[in-house]
Amino acid sequence: MNRSTNTNPNDSSIKPDHYSDDNTQDLENDGGNNSSTENTENTEKEPPVDPFLVQWDGKDDRENIQTQKPLFVRWFYAIIISASSIVLTCTSSIYSMAMTRVGEQFHKSHTVISIGICFFLLGMGWGPVFLAPISEFHGRRVVYIFSFLFMIPFQLMTGFANNMATLLIGRFFAGFCGSAFLGVASGSFSDLFNKNEIMIPVMMYTLTPFIGPGLGPLIGGFMVHHINWRWTSHVMAIAIGVLLIFITFVVPETYSPILLKKKAQRLRKTLHDDRYYAPIERSTQTLFASIFLSFKRPMMMLVLEPMLTLLCIYSGLLLALLYLFFVSYPYVFRTVYNFEETQVGLTFIGLVVGCIAAAPTVLINKLYTIPTCIKRNTKRNYVYEPEFQLPQTMVGALIVPIGLFIFGWTAKPNLHWMGPVMGGGIILFGLIVCYNGIFAFTIDAYRTFAASAMACNGVVRSTVGSVFPLFGLQMYENLGIPWATSLLAFICLAFVPMPILLFKYGLHIRAKSKFAWSENYE
Repeated sequence: MNRSTNTNPNDSSIKPDHYSDDNTQDLENDGGNNSSTENTENTEKEPPVDPFLVQWDGKDDRENIQTQKPLFVRWFYAIIISASSIVLTCTSSIYSMAMTRVGEQFHKSHTVISIGICFFLLGMGWGPVFLAPISEFHGRRVVYIFSFLFMIPFQLMTGFANNMATLLIGRFFAGFCGSAFLGVASGSFSDLFNKNEIMIPVMMYTLTPFIGPGLGPLIGGFMVHHINWRWTSHVMAIAIGVLLIFITFVVPETYSPILLKKKAQRLRKTLHDDRYYAPIERSTQTLFASIFLSFKRPMMMLVLEPMLTLLCIYSGLLLALLYLFFVSYPYVFRTVYNFEETQVGLTFIGLVVGCIAAAPTVLINKLYTIPTCIKRNTKRNYVYEPEFQLPQTMVGALIVPIGLFIFGWTAKPNLHWMGPVMGGGIILFGLIVCYNGIFAFTIDAYRTFAASAMACNGVVRSTVGSVFPLFGLQMYENLGIPWATSLLAFICLAFVPMPILLFKYGLHIRAKSKFAWSENYE
């Protein structure tokens, strides 16, 4: 059964079908059954396939969306889902351009106003823990529809808020409801495309959690300057409504178990035979148990897996840098260059450029880096190992502090404003390269429990990332722009050895892990 993965902003990877996060007890039961058959006779025949079990009838099955829909149609579905992810993450950052006006209207400090960014991030991080299991029982389309359907009123609640408490509640639940497009959407790409088609669509989708935050301040700057801060919420509610119409009337269900369930229902109706059934209809696991497991296992792995914990903390630091931009950019460009809202918003184009420039690194890693590592793996008989995904993180980990130093030390009145803009683009370039390696390694290293590992990463990432905007402005005011940014660069430099050590010792660490995948190669 093709299970969905819990990925978020900020999660941007696709998990192969065979890396499904199955129930541990089921795996143990399977193992027990296999071992018990070793004592039986070799001539014992396997039980016949149930003739009433509904499965796909080969590639010509008209209800199999992956084989029956033309490629351009499936691409259209993928674009709608990716656009939804962009709108969600754009909503997370567009608020940053309204913060000054919100503070003036509600008479609140910058720290209190910054909680609006923090709450949205927390909602995006924790939402997939609850929404992804629901998609396994009711399908992806239902989750998408209700995700945006509930996000719209909370977004409007933010725009019409007359006090800070109402605004913060609306921000949190808007992020929570919309998070399906980060935690569930990755599974839709596995549903829509086969292994030969999926690379380019995935490259497009993995950029969306980073393009969206860059576009938010760009749009928000014009809204705040030419209309008022409330329209930063209203315009996103309108965009969500438009996409909701497309999702409701254009995008079909793609989750195979649900499609097989519909096929079984059709066969029962047309053949007047109630014996036909789909695998999901005989599942004994309840929705509550699935949600509980989706919450329990990531927390267990966070405590018991030091390797995963380090990766999660570093992922959180990188996300914190991204969302710290929404505090530092307005401060830097208003203080140093006297920019107004629209001009500050335009400086975020540098982040979008850096994001797009990082896209080809996925191909470089697949076509050059990994094959090179395999050729040099003479001790392990030239086999692929998950650690081969980490060289890109090694490179990205060096690029991020370089970009931070450029951003911090070129933000001076006597230097052109393009200096810090270029620094920001370099930071985001390195950040995405880091994430590509971290996500790919996590999925490969934990295989059976990859969904739980990614859910753990998403929760920690959003929680850590949500803290930095709270003290970002005070840090820049007290330390100054160069040294505040340099402090962040030094923290990032402290993590540079981590991917190198994991590349060298990852195999030994995985061999001692309870959850990680490992194999003793001869």
